[in-house]
Amino acid sequence: MLVLILSTALILPVFGSVTADPYPDFYAEKLVKTGSGDFSEKKCVYLSFDDGPSACTDKILDILSEKGVNATFFVIGPEGELTDERLLRIIKEGNEIGLHSYCHKYNEIYAGVDSFLSDLSTEQDWIYSVTGERCGIFRFPGGSANRHADKSTVSEIKDEMSRRGFVWYDWNADSEDSIHKYISAWEITQNVFRCAKDKDCVVVRLHDASGHDATVEALPGIIDGFLEQGYSFHLLSEMEKPMQYR
Repeated sequence: MLVLILSTALILPVFGSVTADPYPDFYAEKLVKTGSGDFSEKKCVYLSFDDGPSACTDKILDILSEKGVNATFFVIGPEGELTDERLLRIIKEGNEIGLHSYCHKYNEIYAGVDSFLSDLSTEQDWIYSVTGERCGIFRFPGGSANRHADKSTVSEIKDEMSRRGFVWYDWNADSEDSIHKYISAWEITQNVFRCAKDKDCVVVRLHDASGHDATVEALPGIIDGFLEQGYSFHLLSEMEKPMQYR
């Protein structure tokens, strides 16, 4: 009996160091394209949108298409009947989707490593059921240095997600478009370019959740401003080295 137990333990996936992996399909080793482009000698900007998709996403995609640029969308769980169609459109038009969270409830997500994995694996399954593609990238809700989660918990999450092949991305140009409800398009634009000043590699964080009409209004000017300064636009997974807080 002891031999049988030991043999079985050897072939089961390991989660941590003592128990079988409760998420045996939640891996991304062969899916991440990070490092596929070397833009070290260029001025690059990476547009990213959190917390969608929503009706604002439709307008944002229209603008991206018109301007001929692409972006990365870190999505959350379904919102409304058109969510599936929006996910498909994001992919179809050359943009990329990253995991952000399914429930987007910080107290639940950051309760522990297992809670984080449970939430994101649920989201991964949902996205795959709609698009037929699995995400290899993710963004921590609130960023990897957020004040909602215990630092040791985030460190453990980083280790476990990295072990599973996922890559996380933070930002270095925050639009602050979710700081308060009545922020204007002008303020959003000013925030982005203030943060981007003197940077050759700029990762912009914006939001495409419901109610972010000011973000939609600001986007054309943000894109035009970067183009006028000689920047080229790329997807986050194309970065030679991911933007991460340390």
